[in-house]
Amino acid sequence: MATKVEELMKLISEGKLEEAGKLAREEWGQITSLDSTQRESLLASCAPGDQSLVWLAVLSVEVKQPLIDWSVFIPLITNFSENFSPEQARLHPQAFCDLIHQFTENLCVNRKAILGINSVRSIVQRYPPNEHTLTAVHSDLIQLCLAAKCLKPCLPYLARNYTELLTEKSQFDSKYVVLYFYYGGMTYTCLHDYLRALQLFTMCLCVPAIAVSAVMLAAYKKYILVCLLKYNKMIQLPKCASHLVERVFKSPCGHYLELAKAYATGDQLATKQLASKFRESFISDGNYGLVQRVVSQLVRHNVQRLTMSFITLSLEDAAQRVDLSDSNEMEKMLRDMIEDGDINACINQKEEMIVFSDDFVDDNCAQTLEARLKECMSLQQEMSKANDQLSLNPRYIQKSGTSRGGGGMDDDPFADDQLM
Repeated sequence: MATKVEELMKLISEGKLEEAGKLAREEWGQITSLDSTQRESLLASCAPGDQSLVWLAVLSVEVKQPLIDWSVFIPLITNFSENFSPEQARLHPQAFCDLIHQFTENLCVNRKAILGINSVRSIVQRYPPNEHTLTAVHSDLIQLCLAAKCLKPCLPYLARNYTELLTEKSQFDSKYVVLYFYYGGMTYTCLHDYLRALQLFTMCLCVPAIAVSAVMLAAYKKYILVCLLKYNKMIQLPKCASHLVERVFKSPCGHYLELAKAYATGDQLATKQLASKFRESFISDGNYGLVQRVVSQLVRHNVQRLTMSFITLSLEDAAQRVDLSDSNEMEKMLRDMIEDGDINACINQKEEMIVFSDDFVDDNCAQTLEARLKECMSLQQEMSKANDQLSLNPRYIQKSGTSRGGGGMDDDPFADDQLM
């Protein structure tokens, strides 16, 4: 057995975890130089809770094998995910996260994402020091859920407010923060929760970066379409968004901006023509389903516009104004919109008339508003605390002083080059 592995096991057994972590970080290449016989022997000789770094080394080798026997590997990583020591895992966080990233990638490529959800969910639950800390492996869980079309397991982790980052490198790579928000936006788009989807896409585009990435470009395309679905128009990004986003993405997102412009005019024919004209581009981006949803939404939006101009209107006249084939189709759409709460109206079937009424106010509005205010106040306190800590950070003070002196900040800790 490799000498470094034996040394690592001895240090862990003696409780010298800091020394074990230092050895693992400095000699990881030698520690993971294990043949199949050695790997089997190590897994049989120790438990994942006692020797988590050793199990991590073995699994890191196994997950990179060209032909993985999933019937063997899945039980191993399940055992590890349920019993590993978070304290030991955080001694070499980069290797730990690399294992989960590779595991996730392999499952998605082999279309076996469903097999990894429980293991990665357990890791996401146990690895962070507290529930308000975002880690690099959070994005892996959401990616698996999307690939498996099984979204429920990741929803609790998307609903949380994260105030801390667990960094895996001395300079934190923002790649996995961007991916977390991007995959989160996709998840809520699938669930038709467009408000929450927009919030996450916006946060994805607001991650500081000196160079925009392929993931941010994909997020901006989806952001445009979800804006139309939620607000029936493009919403300007907040000032905190990277100044590069709208300038750099203007050309590659030209088809989407044209579609948004046509949609804003309420011209159903022009919108359908653009969707058909750029169909191949939308399919290539994986957004054609969203585009079709936008085209259908425009009809509903034009019906909503009628409520601003009329109190009563015949079904036939309404159908003509929104380019529907007949009054029956119009009635069906009105019923769907009333059930969905999009409009407040009554249908007089005898006279074939629609009566629009004022929007109602939800009885729970006051309670919802109060709950959101408390949530915002709590978040503001966390942000103030983080701001105070940052202002006292020696590295920040040094960088700020250099910037004021005219040197600028050459090394952006949030640089995001190529993600995909």
